[in-house]
Amino acid sequence: MRRIALYGGTFDPFHLGHLAVARAVRDSGCVDEVRIVPVGTPPHRQSTIASADERWCMAVLATLDEPGLKVERWETELARQGPTYAVDTLFSAREALGGGATLSWVIGMDALATLGSWHRIDDILQLANFLVLPRHGGDESTMRQLLHSTMPTHPVERFSFVPMPPVEISSSAVRRVLEQGGDPRPMLPPMVATFLLRYDPYRALRTLVS
Repeated sequence: MRRIALYGGTFDPFHLGHLAVARAVRDSGCVDEVRIVPVGTPPHRQSTIASADERWCMAVLATLDEPGLKVERWETELARQGPTYAVDTLFSAREALGGGATLSWVIGMDALATLGSWHRIDDILQLANFLVLPRHGGDESTMRQLLHSTMPTHPVERFSFVPMPPVEISSSAVRRVLEQGGDPRPMLPPMVATFLLRYDPYRALRTLVS
């Protein structure tokens, strides 16, 4: 069976840190490929600056030359129909991929503290495993301690730790640079930088401070 990881996020914008995470998961030996899933309408955050189509486009441009990485529209196509949750995306993935694939959901270790409150978490655990990446330090032992304290009734064998070097780039940092009229190119995949400079989806940020 194909082992497929789903890497979801707002990707507002898609930066080199996102690409590093996708590569680390792809190269971990835990999966055969990574499907990147830009969020349509985030259920727990403020609305994004860039549109669903723009964020999907940036993710595609960032990964065109990356084997084993593919961007899906499972959530962006539903962006105008209200919030989309992880469980909805997993059902969409299962429908699209059929029964010949095992699914894993990529999260940062900081998300373990709130995982128990995710919408229909029991259904999620029936549909997928979890691949956990470090955030601000932490290792597999840290992950297991967090799981024991926050989700003691859930099977720890459904969670695998994926080590990777720390990533210091964030979408909010990129947006701050854009807001201040700076050069975001060192933080972005080259084609994403070209897209931002040419189509300027974050021009509203400069309008807010002008």
